[in-house]
Amino acid sequence: MTFEWVPRTSAVSVWPDDLVTWGGGGGFEFNRGSTREDPDLRKRRSRAFFARWLHRLCIAEPGRWPVHRTHAQRGRTADTPGQANRAPYVDRGARASRRHATREYRHDHQSPHRRPRDSRLGPGRLRADRLLGSGKKRVEDLSELVYRDCGCHGGGGFLGFNSKGWHYDSGNDVYYQLGVSYVAKPAAKDYETLGVYVPGKYLTGTKNSDGTYTAVVNTSVTVGGFTARTAPIVLPVNTPGYAAQKPPTTYSYNDVSSYLKAGFVYVAAGLRGKDSQSTSYHGNAPWGVTDLKAAIRYLRLNLASIPGGKDKVYVFGMSGGGAQSTIAGATGDSDLYTAHLNAIGAAMTDSTGAAISDAVNGVMAWCPITSLDYANVAYEWNMGQFATTGTRASGTWTTGYSGHLADAFATYVNKLKLKDGSGATLTLASSTSGHYLSGSYYDHLVSVINQSLNDFLSDTTFPYTPNTQTMAGMGGAGGSAGGPPADSSGGAPSGAPTGGGQPPSGATGGSPSSSSSTTYKTVADYISYLNTDSTWVTYDASTKKATVKDLAGFVKSQKNASKDVGAFDGPGADRPRTS
Repeated sequence: MTFEWVPRTSAVSVWPDDLVTWGGGGGFEFNRGSTREDPDLRKRRSRAFFARWLHRLCIAEPGRWPVHRTHAQRGRTADTPGQANRAPYVDRGARASRRHATREYRHDHQSPHRRPRDSRLGPGRLRADRLLGSGKKRVEDLSELVYRDCGCHGGGGFLGFNSKGWHYDSGNDVYYQLGVSYVAKPAAKDYETLGVYVPGKYLTGTKNSDGTYTAVVNTSVTVGGFTARTAPIVLPVNTPGYAAQKPPTTYSYNDVSSYLKAGFVYVAAGLRGKDSQSTSYHGNAPWGVTDLKAAIRYLRLNLASIPGGKDKVYVFGMSGGGAQSTIAGATGDSDLYTAHLNAIGAAMTDSTGAAISDAVNGVMAWCPITSLDYANVAYEWNMGQFATTGTRASGTWTTGYSGHLADAFATYVNKLKLKDGSGATLTLASSTSGHYLSGSYYDHLVSVINQSLNDFLSDTTFPYTPNTQTMAGMGGAGGSAGGPPADSSGGAPSGAPTGGGQPPSGATGGSPSSSSSTTYKTVADYISYLNTDSTWVTYDASTKKATVKDLAGFVKSQKNASKDVGAFDGPGADRPRTS
């Protein structure tokens, strides 16, 4: 095999002589007869060694790019970069190899049928007449060879990270890259890219002539108590109703500032969803989670160039995004996704051939839409039974339907045999009013709401003005979602409550259903707001403890039912109606 570019002579000594020989014209050949190994095994071992070595020299250590040496300079010590008119010569002292290489040199340079030179060849680029014994073919990009044969690949494509393509926000000390493809064979090029945002201290950069930066990881400094090798990597999953998440195309510091100041590495990956359909690809399950897993694999493959902890990858989302985050957390490295990951060329192995993991180390999920087979019954028990308008108005047949669904939820919960932290079984029991608003499961749920309220009051400084930033910044650098379902009556929920769902935000105002904002001067003022429609919370100022009385009050104040009966499977017009 003849190269336009070869590694420095001093570096060739890492090769074991029983595997390979370098000869004139940069010739590379497998030594036959130098070992008693099976020829196929020897060839496979040589291929892997060669590729791993090139990866370490030319990619893992970008400062040691191959250097050109002309035929006229054989035996000299000086390296002359940039000349591509003659083949290089590296003398390894093997007489037979010299003869073989000379024949190759003559064939490559004197044959009237030789291929034309390519003026674009440069650092990291090569041309081979024989690519590791695989027959004649042209290879211009070194990375193609390295990643195919060392295993750093996804279905045969290059998945390296360009450490020379960073952009730098000097005012806020942030390095970032946008439009990074995280799969080798993207099915949806408009979605399957990511943006990565890194605190500036984690990288040491040098400005390039085009205004970008070449940056290497700096592990000697800390941000928020983390180093470049211990920093959490967080990925938002902003996919309401299983919609798509568009990748970022523009940079905004405000969208990621809180994460970077805390020392996190923020990665916003584009993900397909049910609204990202085209003639060439689909966005329905399992592709959203598959894309998320592929992005995680890409990050772990390239952690030599991207700051962050290998075992500190976290995902977070709300509603449909919470569901997909939960699925990612529960299905780490599941074989169910292998075929789908291979189909888009996800990173499956690293340079040593070791498998890359897509398991995450933590999930933060707000009201995740899970267990869809029982979603309708859960919705009616949790919220529907407390509504009295629309399809739940008195006298409608759907009111009875709502009650039957709520009762069915009790049967479902009791079959699960859930237990609390102390090991006590959680069950629902019939109640004098409402549908199964009694039992240890009910009491446990109210206690969780109670604890949540007291945690909020303890962590909040009054006067308090509700923050208008929702979903923990998920709508920021991650781009907007592909779009919530157009049908608001029977589709999956978008994740945001439509009325009475959260404290008001805006300028000034009053009631829980208002879209305006109020600054609450004291805890008592806030408790009064919560009890606007009914008294469901009491507060003891002496102990600074709040007590939630029941589930109904919480739902009516904070989370009214916004969907019709059969929230996830709205009854069709052809469904028979009963009185």
